[in-house]
Amino acid sequence: MREIDAFYARLGSRIRELRDALGMTQQDLADQLNLARTSVTNIERGRQRILADQLQAVASALQTNCDDLLQPSKVQVRSKASGFKGMPTVAEFVEEALDELAI
Repeated sequence: MREIDAFYARLGSRIRELRDALGMTQQDLADQLNLARTSVTNIERGRQRILADQLQAVASALQTNCDDLLQPSKVQVRSKASGFKGMPTVAEFVEEALDELAI
């Protein structure tokens, strides 16, 4: 799995975790984002990439912020020393994405 694919898989898992914690259905989230429910399904499975402005809209709909959305799952047990290696900040992610596109 490419690193970028792993990133979107982790992001999708985090979105689902937060959505479930709020008791929202995929349809509820889709309605708030003006997306089809299948788009939310694909985002949560890491199959559909989202733009920075969409990331902000998802965070808002889930009553959180982008930094929290990009954090590892609270369910996972990790030591503070190890952190969450490989998970970029929003700025790092956008910079990497632009570099990949050679913009």
